[in-house]
Amino acid sequence: MRTTIIMLLSLPALACASETAALRFGRECGSLATTNSSTGFLPGRLVDRGDSEGDMTCSRAGEVLGAPRREIRPGSGAPDAVKLTAPISPTEKSASSPKSPTLERAGYQRYCLSCHGKAGDGHGSSAKRFESAATDFTRGAYKCRSTPSATLPTDDDLRRSIRDGLFNSGMPPFVAVGPLQIHDLVVLLKSFSVRFQREPQGHPIAIPPGPPSDATTVARGAAIYDRLKCANCHGPLGRGGGPGASNLRNDDGTEAHLTDLATHYKCGETPVDLYRTLMTGLDGTPMSSYAETIEPAETWDLVHFVLSLKR
Repeated sequence: MRTTIIMLLSLPALACASETAALRFGRECGSLATTNSSTGFLPGRLVDRGDSEGDMTCSRAGEVLGAPRREIRPGSGAPDAVKLTAPISPTEKSASSPKSPTLERAGYQRYCLSCHGKAGDGHGSSAKRFESAATDFTRGAYKCRSTPSATLPTDDDLRRSIRDGLFNSGMPPFVAVGPLQIHDLVVLLKSFSVRFQREPQGHPIAIPPGPPSDATTVARGAAIYDRLKCANCHGPLGRGGGPGASNLRNDDGTEAHLTDLATHYKCGETPVDLYRTLMTGLDGTPMSSYAETIEPAETWDLVHFVLSLKR
């Protein structure tokens, strides 16, 4: 028993021992994020402020309490992005907590405060360390949603974003946080924006079954990619660097960081995830919805072409 207690007390220290700066940065953030090398989760790159943190996120206990789910593509040796498609369990869906707002804020203070700030406006003390701006919860605009553009996300959308993180951002997957805590955080996040008081939350879009990918669907998708001028931002091979990329800004005026379509996607890796992103857009960013621009069959062709860029 004594040995067990000592080991448990040592877990946070073990998680941070890989780098000296982790202890300082971990205490500040209180996050369950992990370093790039330990888990394969690839967060947004920290801006080098000359303080030797290098390329790591807030690191404390995530490395030992629970590493993010990931895929290894056959023969690649490299982890795919964290998938946002894992189903929400019945326990998560029906979770209700009698905790007081004070305790809800305790969870927020531990996991969210340092980046998103006391007011939820994205101006926490650690937010400046990342190239991508932290989400401003007061705006009520969320990138990864199952709902139409400009509508509020569902509670399940918010749960997935907390649990699975957002690829290529400072938002790591909080896989060690239990469903009841995540439920409490969702309640608190919604309280930051008056939109949740004034507007109904959106309903998930319908996603029709798609055809199998083959040379024909990929060719049709390439033509749609060209017609929609996707290369103007993402480039002809999806790697970014298009002629219009340098002028892109998010709705809040911050610099927009393009997704490298040849590697990973912010809101999920599967064909259904990509279809959903094309149809809902990434609210608050230059990536708008194409629901009014292309038909479902064309969307599936575009999905198959974009996925082909990863091969």
